[in-house]
Amino acid sequence: MAAKETGNAQAEKVTASTFSKNDLIASAAVFNTTPAIMTGALYGVKKDELTKQEAADALAAFLKKPVHKGVK
Repeated sequence: MAAKETGNAQAEKVTASTFSKNDLIASAAVFNTTPAIMTGALYGVKKDELTKQEAADALAAFLKKPVHKGVK
C-alpha cells in the first residue's frame, strides 16, 4: 500500500529557529554547561545566528578538543 502524499510543501519545509550567540550563552544551562564553556564553544563560529543543533554541535566539538597545558 502506497503512502499518501499531503501535497503541502510548506509543511515539509520546517525551518529551525535561530538564536544569537548572546542568547545561546545566556541559556547555557539548556546545554548542561556554563556560560564560560559556551562562550569558548562559540568563539570560532563565524555565524552570528545559530540553530540549537548548530550550537550543540559546536559545543560537542569544543569539548572534544585536547587541552594543552602550556608550551615549554
